[in-house]
Amino acid sequence: MDSQLTLVPATPAHRLLFSTDSMKNTTLLLDGAPAYTISTDSDPNHSRTEIRAASEVQVLARVRRKDVLPNVITFPQVTATEMRLHKWFRKTALPDGSSAHVIDTEYRQFTLKTHPVHRLALFKFREDNLQTPVAHWQRSDGMSSLALGIQAGVPAAARAYILAAFIVWEFKLRMTEKASLIVLGA
Repeated sequence: MDSQLTLVPATPAHRLLFSTDSMKNTTLLLDGAPAYTISTDSDPNHSRTEIRAASEVQVLARVRRKDVLPNVITFPQVTATEMRLHKWFRKTALPDGSSAHVIDTEYRQFTLKTHPVHRLALFKFREDNLQTPVAHWQRSDGMSSLALGIQAGVPAAARAYILAAFIVWEFKLRMTEKASLIVLGA
């Protein structure tokens, strides 16, 4: 019998519950207490989404969506240099023929891909095991519409990268779905 069929998904060590079903303005709860905040402000030329630890003033990650120029991301605690989103999310082909995106962090490289069970899942880069994600979306137990599960062993400082990757890509998925509905006239 194939051992992959008998595997039970591991319970994530950290489960971040979204207080609202929003990738722009929400609080993420860990064990019922605020852990991170996501806030977005807009002006005529761009919008700026920031991720902060709930107990700190410092920005962990900042995404600037621009109308004309390319969208950028920065991690101010690591570097003040802005990076174009399409360079941070480098598209790659997987051995099974599907596509994913490679993300560089100061800790390691990750692979982010859409997933049939979790919608989005993050894996360690260059590992043959794309069955056990390091982080993935979870549908919540009614307290929130969405939760992000992060496995044990992921450094706490890497969470800013993981959160940024998930909120940027989920926002993109939602905009694509919304555009599809508009085209279909729904």
